[in-house]
Amino acid sequence: MKTFMLKNCHHPPECRLVWRGDAPIIIEKERVKVAAVPLNGSSPSRKKGKINGEALKDCILTHPRYVKRGIKHEMLRVNGLRNGRTIDVLLDEPFSFGGKEHWVMNFKGVGANAVEPMIIHPTGWFVWNESKLRGHWTSREDGDPFGRVWGAVQKDEAAREINEDVMQPLGIPIVSHVQGNTMPMEIVAQICKLAMKEDARLQLSQVVRACRTNMRMEMAGILDDASAAKIDFARFGEIDARIVDTQLWHAQNNERLYASGDILSNRYVDGIFTDSENYAVREFNFWKCQMFISTVLRSTISILPKKLVAPYLKILANRTGIPFDKRHSSIFELSPELTRWTPDPGVPNIVSKSERIAKKVGRSIDMHFFDALTECTKYR
Repeated sequence: MKTFMLKNCHHPPECRLVWRGDAPIIIEKERVKVAAVPLNGSSPSRKKGKINGEALKDCILTHPRYVKRGIKHEMLRVNGLRNGRTIDVLLDEPFSFGGKEHWVMNFKGVGANAVEPMIIHPTGWFVWNESKLRGHWTSREDGDPFGRVWGAVQKDEAAREINEDVMQPLGIPIVSHVQGNTMPMEIVAQICKLAMKEDARLQLSQVVRACRTNMRMEMAGILDDASAAKIDFARFGEIDARIVDTQLWHAQNNERLYASGDILSNRYVDGIFTDSENYAVREFNFWKCQMFISTVLRSTISILPKKLVAPYLKILANRTGIPFDKRHSSIFELSPELTRWTPDPGVPNIVSKSERIAKKVGRSIDMHFFDALTECTKYR
């Protein structure tokens, strides 16, 4: 069985790739041990010996260290992938939600790697020094500008993610939010006790999401050419065209679609976006408006095999009316920030030849959108 290392964290797990239909799914080589705490008198997380999404969605998943004796729970060893403060669980049977079948159930707020795996800390933030290959704890205030809890999701943060989605109403697909689960206070108390911060006042939740694939675009470099050819370029073309049209519509109304974070790490290889809290509508700014579209389109091109780039651009052109499939006639230098595109050096999994293709056609894409954006805003 072929395995590989994901280099997106300071304790990279050894992983393997499995397929469910045309959906690639990454799981760790060894099963992950978690405690499943059922909520509201829900049934066990397994049904007839299988990891069942219908039951699992009503559980809190956490490291066993946070479950004291006396709390009703079940120890599970799941095929999963720990990534940031989430765990992707590969189900033994598909979970039906929103009229679609999903093989992966994602739990956000299960803890994140620090000195140990799946740590939740009420007041600290773990800072990793890549050059020294070691890390240290600092305060949340100094470590994170967004006020997050290390490894966890605060209750109000979970509510915003589930209820304040700006993408779905615009027709841009976002990961399916199944529900938010409030973490029992007995577990929160144990988290605070182990961190020696028993006076911390926290209300924590977990966000449960359903996915067809858990492979994010930054991970696509593990696919060989034959596997990468399974990427649905037509779906990407349809979605990206919708994003282009939406951005131009907002521009006419003195607004722009905004994203925080990196598109490559916040989008799956089936075109679905994740982390809806990262997207918002902001006041119009021409260059930031342009940069968002440039980043989205170039990131798509970076994961497509060479033979699929032209068909993708053709769909994009047909849906938007912008000739993305034609080389732009003008050659002049835009701002360096706009024309220079280099994937995050901390994510080495992008295929190098795809990088070169993305850079080669990237400027032409930028110029075509530049023209369209200029035209739609000049009489505003």
